[in-house]
Amino acid sequence: MKQPLIFILDKNSQRGNMLMYRMKGGEFRNIQLFTSEKECLYRIMNNGSPAVIIADTGTDLSSATGFIAEVKQASPSIHIIFYSDTDDEQLAGMLLSAGASDYILRTPNSEAGLRELIKNIHYITSQEVLNNRFF
Repeated sequence: MKQPLIFILDKNSQRGNMLMYRMKGGEFRNIQLFTSEKECLYRIMNNGSPAVIIADTGTDLSSATGFIAEVKQASPSIHIIFYSDTDDEQLAGMLLSAGASDYILRTPNSEAGLRELIKNIHYITSQEVLNNRFF
């Protein structure tokens, strides 16, 4: 079966590379890392439609909601999961209302958050397979 394309968007390239390494160590192989929203959006607009984008919010809500809107305008079927250090229920609620698929807290025990992230990607991609998106 074809691997789903996953984009990681994290302005901290070291943290993004670590996440990509951890995910590639599991079952996901088709992952691309971006350190700016502009770079990620450019790739989406030019022949790159991932099944999932894993994004870090930082603390800039307007930038994150604007990013969601631009991604959804380009390709409404892309799922955006925010994987963030920011423990803020109001922020999470606003991002989910703006169209994010999920908001997962990156905790000091990174294994718990990573397991939740991978579980959600499995669910999303299994739904995509059922809808024949990867064939």
